[in-house]
Amino acid sequence: MRWLRSCVYCSYFVPPVDGFCESCWELFEVERNRSVDLKRSGYPFPVYSLLTWTDDREPLVRAVVDVQKMGRAPYFSRLLAQIFTVERVALNPQPLHGLFIHPPSQQNKWDHSAVLRENFLHFWKGFRRADCLERNSNVISHQQKDLSSFERSKLRFSLSQTPLPRNKGRIVFVDDIITTGSTAMAAYLAMGEPKDFEVWTLVHRPKLATLPRV
Repeated sequence: MRWLRSCVYCSYFVPPVDGFCESCWELFEVERNRSVDLKRSGYPFPVYSLLTWTDDREPLVRAVVDVQKMGRAPYFSRLLAQIFTVERVALNPQPLHGLFIHPPSQQNKWDHSAVLRENFLHFWKGFRRADCLERNSNVISHQQKDLSSFERSKLRFSLSQTPLPRNKGRIVFVDDIITTGSTAMAAYLAMGEPKDFEVWTLVHRPKLATLPRV
């Protein structure tokens, strides 16, 4: 069925297409982040993104996010992870090893963040997957209404019973899009605020404020 797909951005049909057509791919190459500005600040941990969500880039970014969430272009999703890897290596050419974690879904099912993590694992042979986070389902929503964003983040995740290796290396939180950073912050707090914690994401929306530390 790959031959029946059209461009996810302009919908132009040029088989075989799994993602962008040639002209939209050229636009993506212009708009995506390069290694010199891949890293974002303002968090207590580094955030690396392939695209920055700005008003002028919104249609292109939404196309990338939608195709990742819908899972209708698996080759394209793998290619995005490969491009990200190339840019990440450009920042730090030293061999890296560590753990890839992702936010557990509401129903603890396989979701788009897990797919992105698996794509990263294909290119980062020194990393392992670690399903070490679980949602705190016993926290009732009305109990959180008077809490700050930071306090709610502390209640969102907890460590599961899965033992972590002693030599963990870097702990990389993988998510397809970072907006307020609350999900990444929740993972960071649940892991005990490790010093080698990083966030890798396809899209970062920096105009939304990060969580205050209180």
